Amino acid sequence: IGRATMAALAARDCEVVAFVRSDCDAPEGVGGGARAGGEARDDGVEALAGAIAVHDDGYLLTSARALGEATDVLVQTHDGRTMTAVVIGHDHETDLSVLKADGLIKPAMVGGSPAVDGDVVAVVDPTGPAQRRTVTGDVASSIAVDGDPLVGLVGLDGARDELPAGSPVLDATGAVVGIVTATDPAAKVTVVPITVANAVAEDIIAAGRARKAWLGVSAGTDGERVVITAITPDSPAAQAGLAVDDLVAAIDDRSIDTPAAMVAALRGHAPGDEIPVTIERDGVATAVEVVLGSVDD
Repeated sequence: IGRATMAALAARDCEVVAFVRSDCDAPEGVGGGARAGGEARDDGVEALAGAIAVHDDGYLLTSARALGEATDVLVQTHDGRTMTAVVIGHDHETDLSVLKADGLIKPAMVGGSPAVDGDVVAVVDPTGPAQRRTVTGDVASSIAVDGDPLVGLVGLDGARDELPAGSPVLDATGAVVGIVTATDPAAKVTVVPITVANAVAEDIIAAGRARKAWLGVSAGTDGERVVITAITPDSPAAQAGLAVDDLVAAIDDRSIDTPAAMVAALRGHAPGDEIPVTIERDGVATAVEVVLGSVDD
């Protein structure tokens, strides 16, 4: 993405907003989006994060940790409008929250996910210029934030303290492909793929919380491969015939090399989905069809 394209992306009639705290302080290390000391707007109110519109009726998607315990916030659009918004729900495992603004904001154009190492993307900072970043591939392990494990993330080059949480990540066409998470400001930039974010948003809008697919296994590694260490009785895994000591090679054609990758693969599915789980047992590889359950089960 060259400078001309970056400028065009930043100038789009975009769904990007900067939202601000209205009823309590930001969590430590999150104020100002991701910058120490905060980012004050002209009216002196501290901007906390970016957000994107996911519906044409005022629903916005942003960072859960940046919101903290707030229930009401102010949002400011790219064209200078300011409106109030209420928090509809959170999903801390993906660091996502849904807001409902009292006005209309143009929905985002949504693309795929920035999962290919070396892809160049633009991160739209609602408090400053867009930034050119490079995808560094899937984040192999989970990242704990305030005790909540974040999995299924994609990494970008550079430090996160240069970017507000909730900032949208765009591909060369201007489509949103991810949302910046609020991890440790000194850590690398991590992004929730938009495919996961959209699914979480739709669940929160419909039910106030995210519906999580459930396989019903515990897993570890044997040093090189992922191995099933326990299976919950009557779980989808048990009903499909998976067994302790089975090696998990793939889920829905996605290669699995860590337990975190296994969880990430499941986060791309909903309860009720039927997916192939490729296992190796006694040296023989087999694809087993599993109907996923719900974590609520």
